[in-house]
Amino acid sequence: MAMRVNHDTAIPLTQDEAIRSLLVVADKRREILGSVVNGTNVNNIPQIWCLHKKVHGYFEAGMTVPEDITLLWSDDNWGNLRRLPLANETGKSAGAGEFSLEVV
Repeated sequence: MAMRVNHDTAIPLTQDEAIRSLLVVADKRREILGSVVNGTNVNNIPQIWCLHKKVHGYFEAGMTVPEDITLLWSDDNWGNLRRLPLANETGKSAGAGEFSLEVV
């Protein structure tokens, strides 16, 4: 559940517009996912949303992620975690975690 733009640049929208756009894209992807998996209830299909650099800011600004999507906190491209999941985030039905690449 993510969206990338050309050349991995910031979305050329205001923060509120970008958040609304991301949520529309995620809703559409979930609709497609449910239909492709033979009409399966999308809540029963494991999904993850990686909250990388820009999206992390949207999440902190109030973007909500559906309860059944696991939150994944990414590193800052240098192996440093931006933050750890909070108790209310790990308590989601899908949970939350963190991910970091070791820079060698």
